[in-house]
Amino acid sequence: MTGLKVGVVQISSESGDFDRNLEAHIKAIKVAALSNVSFLVFPELSLIGYEPASFNAELTYRGFQITSCDPMYQFAADEIRRRIDEVYPKIMVKMRQEAGINSGVVQNCL
Repeated sequence: MTGLKVGVVQISSESGDFDRNLEAHIKAIKVAALSNVSFLVFPELSLIGYEPASFNAELTYRGFQITSCDPMYQFAADEIRRRIDEVYPKIMVKMRQEAGINSGVVQNCL
């Protein structure tokens, strides 16, 4: 039985430059094909540019009108930080419980 050969691609995407990003994807696919890769994984949003915020900013700069459907954009930075600070310790405790680690110490690495 032949095994599945998985490839993982790490490329540098240019926000809003679909043509450049597509060319980088095609090159990666060609290299993977030469290496007999069966399944190839690309970074999320790598065709349009990696960060939705920078994508929105770039297209706005180019004169396009962008409406973001991501609810994250309705909050100011201090509100996002407050929400993270509020839930982070709870999430870490739950993760440690699920992993079988009983330490009550929660270290905020953010």
